[in-house]
Amino acid sequence: MLSIRKNFGLKVLSLALAIVGWAYFRYAANPAFAARFDQQISIPIVASNLPDGYTAQFSDKSATITVSTHRGDPQIKPGDIRALLDLSGKAAGVYNVPVELVAPNVVVQSLSPASISVTIVKS
Repeated sequence: MLSIRKNFGLKVLSLALAIVGWAYFRYAANPAFAARFDQQISIPIVASNLPDGYTAQFSDKSATITVSTHRGDPQIKPGDIRALLDLSGKAAGVYNVPVELVAPNVVVQSLSPASISVTIVKS
């Protein structure tokens, strides 16, 4: 009984440090808890700011994006992200227009196609 009471404070301190060290290496340094997951989403491409009396014709009707989310975060829904072609100030002709994403706070890994060939004709 005397050996348990001798240096009891140091024994409790060493046990507490061992538990804190175990918790750090178990949770903080574990890549499974901080892992990121890629989610691939197909979203429709919409032409915007088209002048009155004109129509836009383009072959790619949807864009495929890859977004990165953390484990435990809710899945991104296709309705949360929009792919737009900004056609403001464009007259009749053929243009190569970049695809712009309107998205919430997400990390976009890739976007395909990045730009689209658009033919604008007077209707």
